[in-house]
Amino acid sequence: MLNQVVRAIEPHLSLAEVIDQWNQISKSLSEPSRRRLTQIAERFIEEPQTS
Repeated sequence: MLNQVVRAIEPHLSLAEVIDQWNQISKSLSEPSRRRLTQIAERFIEEPQTS
């Protein structure tokens, strides 16, 4: 059990690797950007009618 705990908290990358790959790491962890309409667009764009 101790080995499992150690593996869970022990980093797989060295600090130098983290710094070198930081842009890719942060991109992988980030949420996708949301596509929101502005309030003006919401008021003036017609929504498709469902029948």
